[in-house]
Amino acid sequence: MAPGLPELAEKYNIKSDTVLALTLTIYLLAWALGPLAFTPLSEMYGRRWVINISSVICTAFSIGCIFAKSTGELIAFRFLAGIGASTPISIAGAVIADLYILEERAPASAIHGLGLLIGPPTGPIMGGYLTQTVGVRYGFVLTAALGAVALVLGVLLLPETDHAIIRSKHGSQRGGLMRLFNTKAEMSVDDERTQSSTPLMGSAREAAIRPLVLLTRSPICFILSFYGALLVHVSLF
Repeated sequence: MAPGLPELAEKYNIKSDTVLALTLTIYLLAWALGPLAFTPLSEMYGRRWVINISSVICTAFSIGCIFAKSTGELIAFRFLAGIGASTPISIAGAVIADLYILEERAPASAIHGLGLLIGPPTGPIMGGYLTQTVGVRYGFVLTAALGAVALVLGVLLLPETDHAIIRSKHGSQRGGLMRLFNTKAEMSVDDERTQSSTPLMGSAREAAIRPLVLLTRSPICFILSFYGALLVHVSLF
């Protein structure tokens, strides 16, 4: 969207550089805040439900961005669309952990991480092309279309992968998911979590604290986070 900021400024008569930048950066703020809500929800209600609902949110409010009539509407819709789009950042890693044992997790994690590293540099290129050819509005059209595709694929093909949720729904039956994916993922379910009645606020508090602990105590997490932040900064600004 960054290459289309001048067009947005003209369309919505935005005179302030701060407000214009906010139409872009509000999406990143949503990326930071969304996982704080969706991560504990995925632990309590399962990955599939949360991922599909977030796809609905992203698609719906991306469509809202297409038809936004004012700057306020655009910023609000961008924020809510970013909330929906933030889910894969936090939950995709958990899905990989559900499906693969530790020794086989690296290739899947690498493929997932590749998308996060390639996206920020290539996004402005695609946005610039769309802006110059058909207009900035079609960037939102593309986002909505991709969200709709993700929603359809998620509803049709994505099963529940959280072992505790599967155990709670199907008792001790453990063969269905294993046969479906043909993986060696261990169904070593944490029975305490299956039976847990931890309040939502408690789970949200843990989800908010855990990233800070990893960021400050794990050199690998800090280096990768710094590199990702640098990529986003360079590609957007």
